[in-house]
Amino acid sequence: MPLPDQTAFRRTLDYVSIRHKYGQSAITRIRQFLSASTRLAAFKTHLRFNVTCKSKQLIPKSLQLKHPVKSAFGHQVISKAARQLLQARIEDCKQTVKRLETDIFFTTRQLEFIMPELLPEIHLVANQVSRRRTKKQETSQELKLSPLLKKGRKTRGPMFEVKNLSSYELTPAECQVLSRGLNFNQAKLPDTRKVVCAVVNAIGLLGESERDEVRTSAVGILSKICKSGCQQVLSEDEEKAIKALHKNKKIGVLPSDKGNVTVVLDRSTYESKMTEIVEDCTTYAKINKDPTSKV
Repeated sequence: MPLPDQTAFRRTLDYVSIRHKYGQSAITRIRQFLSASTRLAAFKTHLRFNVTCKSKQLIPKSLQLKHPVKSAFGHQVISKAARQLLQARIEDCKQTVKRLETDIFFTTRQLEFIMPELLPEIHLVANQVSRRRTKKQETSQELKLSPLLKKGRKTRGPMFEVKNLSSYELTPAECQVLSRGLNFNQAKLPDTRKVVCAVVNAIGLLGESERDEVRTSAVGILSKICKSGCQQVLSEDEEKAIKALHKNKKIGVLPSDKGNVTVVLDRSTYESKMTEIVEDCTTYAKINKDPTSKV
């Protein structure tokens, strides 16, 4: 048996009687409540989709920009603009969700005051309609996300080849992290509290005529730091992969002597090989003093 939607709700309730008993304003509020509930479900799903894209370093098709300047700097500018647009959309979705939740809250209070005996049925229909809209939106978002994930894997591509010579089987996320190279580092957001304290102390050492100008400049810089935030380079799976590799004491990760290759070895094999090389008396000899300072 299909779930009731707004049409079923109109068949269940006698709108003529409601209009006669409570007036046209009551019917208007009921329709506003159902509409707001449906829109809230849609925007929550939309928000989850955009947050997922951000965490996986993907740009939705509707926010992808053309590259009019075919240079590295031009691509960098467009990529940054696309990420900022995605963040702006996320913030806009959050504001819309808050506004709809507020509208639903006050409309519920009005309906509760006007027709308390009908409120449970109104909530039931609103929940059913919201679930249908959520399911429809999630199906649509999955169809959008799948090609983005495939395209993202192709465009990124590994910068370093990963050669696994160990007995440990690497996960796809671990391979992706290692392919970035051993010199890869994700920048962290500076501690704004320490920066503020340092700026305040420095301003106190200036003369009265210079303090206001420096303070104004410092406020602008600090606000940019707070708004920019830390650039999310690694996905959630890659963050977990880094922690797993750090905890795994049975393997060692080394750069190759030639070529962009990251090599994974069993730690026991690596240590035995290093011991064998160091103990080779024909190649190495023990000295009494470290000559590094004289080199």
